[in-house]
Amino acid sequence: MSSSIHVDMPQLQQLKFQAQGLSFVSKRKIKRQPLGQHRSSLHGRGLNFEELRQYQHGDDIRTMDWKATLRTSKPHVRVFSEERDRDLLIVLDQRQAMFFGSTGKTKSVIAAELAALSMWIATQQGDRTGLLVFSDSSSRQLQPKRNQRHQTQLLQQITAYNQSLSVAPLTHQAAPTASHLHQVLAQCNGASLVLLICDPNDWDDDTFAALKLLLQQHQVVLCHVADPLEQQLPADANLILSNGLEQIQVDGNDSALTTKMAQHQHHAEQRFEALEQRYPFQRFMVSTIKPITAQLRTWLESR
Repeated sequence: MSSSIHVDMPQLQQLKFQAQGLSFVSKRKIKRQPLGQHRSSLHGRGLNFEELRQYQHGDDIRTMDWKATLRTSKPHVRVFSEERDRDLLIVLDQRQAMFFGSTGKTKSVIAAELAALSMWIATQQGDRTGLLVFSDSSSRQLQPKRNQRHQTQLLQQITAYNQSLSVAPLTHQAAPTASHLHQVLAQCNGASLVLLICDPNDWDDDTFAALKLLLQQHQVVLCHVADPLEQQLPADANLILSNGLEQIQVDGNDSALTTKMAQHQHHAEQRFEALEQRYPFQRFMVSTIKPITAQLRTWLESR
């Protein structure tokens, strides 16, 4: 079995060693940081002592430090930093549309590798990790946990869904569809951070509406998996493409086709930009022709 076409358990387990030194935790101090077992700048009756300072209007009098108050003749309070558990939910697209790659790995393989690598990063941070993996016809969800047995189950589900993708002819009943994607997104509950690893090129209005609801409730990182051939056709290309049910011949010199592709990409970009202006979420472009660890490292360091 080629590691560029399908993944296996050893391939995903090996990514554990590549996760060392990577972290989803921003090095910048921000006002709100819902991260598991990581310090936030939200002050309250947490576990870690932060500082001793003069009382300010609105402070909880239960945090009053009476010794310092008596010693200085001014009211002082003890300030603590909260520790929060962070639940990471990995939403993994393993639909038939992901079973494509022009020169490197398939999109489904790169997506599966990114999901496993993200789990290992969260594990080394002490965070809980859940999984919602879906195909064209089914989905499977594992609630966030952080024990070794759960990690194995998570990798097994990623592997099973990935290896179920095939070039075997499809029936009309099994033809790929985006109609249930909004239902998949509606299942993303109970996590501080949602890592959405997918190809959003075929998203419809219902899917974007579901994404808006998700953004209102969760911190979201959208990992857009793309193949270079989808971004721009070679000028001299003469390709035959198939979804397992139908096939078409593609001419790279067809100006009407390339224009339509550019318009589709521009329209999708406008929709995401409009969302970014209203909701704080991040996007990460993932290529099928570069090692996933190097891509993720570069993106994390640029944040």
